Amino acid sequence: MSQIHHLGGRWSTTLQRLSLGLLLAAGGLTGCSQPPTGPAPTRATVVEFQIEPPAGPTATPPGPLAGAALLQALQHGGYVIFFRHAATYRSQLDTDQQNLENCATQRNLDETGQAQARAIGAAFAAANIPIGPVLASPYCRTRHTAELAFGRVELTADL
Repeated sequence: MSQIHHLGGRWSTTLQRLSLGLLLAAGGLTGCSQPPTGPAPTRATVVEFQIEPPAGPTATPPGPLAGAALLQALQHGGYVIFFRHAATYRSQLDTDQQNLENCATQRNLDETGQAQARAIGAAFAAANIPIGPVLASPYCRTRHTAELAFGRVELTADL
């Protein structure tokens, strides 16, 4: 289950930088997120997650991971991390879903969303979390979130 907390102040620890990397109103780690409830946030939010370690002969101790254990697991790799996208202009509408290369007809990242995406990438880098392939749907807001966060993206209609 996810919990959403409003941010305030400055952070200094690696774990807090990881939390900054999870800046989104919705998203999560594979199979672990639930849609947010209530009104749409108007400020940056952190989504906290609990994840189960992978099953199999190399599995770590059973149970959800949080805090330092979560950070350590992510630093070893092997997880699929997924985000919806960073903050967008709520007043924009998607008016042409047949031509997703035309960003002018879509709801795009606003300044806050652009800053969130950059902060996600910086937090993952600061926490030494390895990033493999970066996939995004063809929508400009998802592509731009991935590009700003990780510097690369592969588009796929499967998302």
